[in-house]
Amino acid sequence: MGEPVLAIVLAYLLLGETMSLFQLLGGIITLLGMGMYFWSKSLKYNIQNK
Repeated sequence: MGEPVLAIVLAYLLLGETMSLFQLLGGIITLLGMGMYFWSKSLKYNIQNK
């Protein structure tokens, strides 16, 4: 999931490629979604171990 976002960021930093608004917004949404997924997984793990 995060690989395309990392590829866009690396192309911007290393190759001087331009980043469109849609790429930026899509990357932010993807990273937020991944963060919410892992955060919810950690909550379930913490609740089950109490």
